[in-house]
Formats: sequence, structure tokens, C-alpha cells
Amino acid sequence: MVIDDVDNDNRYDIITLDSSSQKIDILYDDGNRTFTIHTISLPTILWLRPVSTADVNNDNKRDIVILDSEFKKILIYLNNGNCKFTEHMNYSIGTDPLFLTTEDLNADGYSDIIIGYRSAEGVNVQLNDGNGMFPGEAVFYRTVCPSHFVTIADLNGDHTLDIIALCPSVHKIVILFNNW
Repeated sequence: MVIDDVDNDNRYDIITLDSSSQKIDILYDDGNRTFTIHTISLPTILWLRPVSTADVNNDNKRDIVILDSEFKKILIYLNNGNCKFTEHMNYSIGTDPLFLTTEDLNADGYSDIIIGYRSAEGVNVQLNDGNGMFPGEAVFYRTVCPSHFVTIADLNGDHTLDIIALCPSVHKIVILFNNW
């Protein structure tokens, strides 16, 4: 589940992912303690993982980014406005992905995709080209363990975002300080 203002009305909306019925439900806040539900049907996907929101194509609208860990893909749905989303990209990624988040790691103004893995000992960063595409090779940052959960924050006060990875198999938290 993600909380974000996807319709730019200054009210938070709720985005949920339902793997069993293969859909995204967006609950738009009507401003009077009620929500209007909009559903996006997804292609047949066996195992959906986290959902994130980011303006991936730099049009000032929050888009939806989903990890399909079964088929090892990232699905991106662009926000067209007026409660409409269009599938933009179905992007293949590495083996055994488990978690994803979106943030601008290299401070170029574009949201990048960060992926944690169930078995790989590291985190992948896929840089956004500013048009909602992720054309280059992912940058792999090695950790000492599989990174089951990843979050982003500026931990050392240098005004760049760092990667924090949770490695439950060895009871560790790994911090990758950003050098961009």
C-alpha cells in the first residue's frame, strides 16, 4: 500500500495492490471522509510485491511502479490525469527480486528505481533518463547479505540520499552511502 496524492488535489489517496485478483485499487480522497475507487486491471502476474509512486516521466503527475517478483519485471503505469493510467513499460530485471522503492538517487531531478533481492547480496539501482525510461545497465551495489527491504534517506547530512538495506537472514542493516 502507498499513500500519495496521485490526482494533484492536495489530498492523499491510497493505492493498494491485490495479487489475488490482479488489480490496483486507487482510493481517491473526495475531501469529505469518503473515497472514490478506481481499479486498474493488471496482466496475469503470479506474485506482485511492493508498489511505489514516482513521477517517472517528469510530467508532474505521480505514476505507479510495481514489482512482479515471479516474472522478474517492473511494471510502470503512467498517470494520464483524470484518474487514468496507461501501462508504459514492462521492464525485465535480475534474478529473485523482492522489494523496490523509488527516489532520485543521483540528484538529477528524476526518480530512479532501487531493487532489493531475496538471494543476491546487493541492491540494484536503475537510473531514470528523464523521459520515464531506464535505458542503462543497473548499477549493482554489493551488500553482505540479501536485501529484503530497502529504504532511502540522507543519513550523513551531505544532502544526498543513501540506501538502507535490511538483511534479516543475518540480522544486519547495511547502509550504502551515496557518492553521486
